[in-house]
Amino acid sequence: MEFVRADSPGHALELLSRYGDRGIPLAGGTCTMPSLARMKIRPGALIALDRLSAEFGEIAVGKDSIRVGALTTLESLARHESLPSGLGLCAAAAQAGSWQTRSMGTVGGNICDAAPTADLLPPFLVAGATVHLGSRDRDEREVPLADFLTAEHRTDRRGDELLTAITCPVPPRGTSAFYYKVGRRSAMEVAIVGLAIRVTVDETTGDIRDARLAVSGLGPIPRRFPGVEAMLLGRPSQAALREAAAALAEEAAADDVWATAAYRRAVASRVFLRGARELVADVRRSADTS
Repeated sequence: MEFVRADSPGHALELLSRYGDRGIPLAGGTCTMPSLARMKIRPGALIALDRLSAEFGEIAVGKDSIRVGALTTLESLARHESLPSGLGLCAAAAQAGSWQTRSMGTVGGNICDAAPTADLLPPFLVAGATVHLGSRDRDEREVPLADFLTAEHRTDRRGDELLTAITCPVPPRGTSAFYYKVGRRSAMEVAIVGLAIRVTVDETTGDIRDARLAVSGLGPIPRRFPGVEAMLLGRPSQAALREAAAALAEEAAADDVWATAAYRRAVASRVFLRGARELVADVRRSADTS
């Protein structure tokens, strides 16, 4: 196995073109190095990206969109002060791993690892995120995150492509977000369930006009649940919220070394009910004071 270091974005794309599927981009290494040590992967080359943080390690908040560089560390994302609270990204990043792993691990690595329990994927999914993929020989590709995740630890990234950034629209006015992670301890733990909810309120009527839910831990990849989302629209009663939670508890899940499928479903249902109640209460308080 070779170890090569990219000196520039163009050099990184050149190396990926040269090695193709045999080359693995190496950012923080918090996912790649354990997999390498356990011989889960056997790359022909590790392509180090540590010299490219100036190009790919920034967060830009514009009027209409937000761009997070792929080499942004999880700690930088957790501590960013300009991101809208309606994204829930800072809360998710703050619950990933420990301070040490957040200081090394990157947003791009978390996304490309495509773990069933990844912390950042649920809030990025409800944000309607898009991944940007660069290549030496082709134009940049923009792929919706929901389509980029194809299977457990599998993505739509081609061997000669580099994930350079992830973007999402700025949440509209009246948007609130909730993220909660359940694990066996408070740090250095994978999520048994990670759940993100986002609602947007019509400022004229006070009704919820858009609701989004994404959950990790219930299947091979984190995903959204449109049927449950629809049950949050309007002004849902407590009975409607309980019905939505029950619907989520019926979703498929799998047993693994961290939890049984039944436990995952029960936890997801209860966390959803907690988050939905908090957001609906916020909506009602806002309506009462407007």
